[in-house]
Amino acid sequence: MNRAFSDLHERRFDVIVIGGGINGASAAQNLSAGGYSCLVVDKGDFGSGASGRSARMLHPGLRYFEARKPLLHFGLHPGRFVDALRGARQAMQ
Repeated sequence: MNRAFSDLHERRFDVIVIGGGINGASAAQNLSAGGYSCLVVDKGDFGSGASGRSARMLHPGLRYFEARKPLLHFGLHPGRFVDALRGARQAMQ
């Protein structure tokens, strides 16, 4: 058995994330921040491939990327824009 796998033999994880691209890494980071123990597995090196269809999934947290909340929405409600920025900052920490 490969040493990398033999080290995992006795360990238990709450979640196994399949795929070490940006989406898998993000999911593992969020789950770990929530107190879950995670194992990330990938067929290649982490971050070496491209996560499929992720163009609209990842952004800095600003909700104006969503079709139902255009940038004009935040112009009319600046407090919500500030809330979105705070949420983005918190998500990146």
